[in-house]
Amino acid sequence: HYTSEKSKVQVLDIIDAIGDGVPFCRDNLIKYASRFGKKNGMSKLDALKIMHYGVLLYHFAGFHTNNSDTYETF
Repeated sequence: HYTSEKSKVQVLDIIDAIGDGVPFCRDNLIKYASRFGKKNGMSKLDALKIMHYGVLLYHFAGFHTNNSDTYETF
């Protein structure tokens, strides 16, 4: 969602292309989770960002391509 009229390339695609997709998503997840409830109280937006970066982390870690029938439990 950070593109310009000239460039249609997503910044996150560039971050992933240089091999930093997983650490970038992990670090942002940590950032929003650690500030949750501290900055302007319990922010719905921060909760959504935690989930967003969690899904992106799942994707960039390659878990979405695992075709195994084995499931991990919590």
